[in-house]
Amino acid sequence: MSFPYSYNPETNADLSDHDSFVSGPPLGTWERMRSEDPLAWCPEGDGGRGFWSVTRHKDLMELNRQTDL
Repeated sequence: MSFPYSYNPETNADLSDHDSFVSGPPLGTWERMRSEDPLAWCPEGDGGRGFWSVTRHKDLMELNRQTDL
């Protein structure tokens, strides 16, 4: 798998994997996502459907106001 950025496990946790949360929240990953990709599609490694990750409060509040989505 290739990444568009330098891979670092501290800032590129797999958010679909429970093991990424064993030692606490992946704060480095969320910090990177807020600055580089605040609305990110997260595929699931086990073949799941995947999910959107909204990492900035302002964006989340705006999405919550859009009830037609």
